[in-house]
Amino acid sequence: MSKNDDETPLIGHAQPRSLADRLRSVWEERLRPQHNWRYYLNPRHSMVLFLTVALIFVGTGNRVMYKRMLNGMPNYPYFLSQLTTVIYLPIFWPIVWYLMFLTPAITADQ
Repeated sequence: MSKNDDETPLIGHAQPRSLADRLRSVWEERLRPQHNWRYYLNPRHSMVLFLTVALIFVGTGNRVMYKRMLNGMPNYPYFLSQLTTVIYLPIFWPIVWYLMFLTPAITADQ
């Protein structure tokens, strides 16, 4: 027998690995980021980046417009809060109903 025959395990009888080795392999296979920042500059992969920037701009615009409304009507903050809620509900509930009944995006479990 050669030296290598003694060290190689039989098929199905692998040497037990330490916890550190197992954690390292999980990190390398599943958790380590696979892409750097240049990956997201490609237009095919940048949809999440685009949606994040759009969300920031729309949220900022919403906050600025709400503040301008409050400056114009300083005695009516409760009314403005109710008004914006009444405006948002008819716009967004049909979207939620569409997602609930016509797509698998929102399930009954959620």
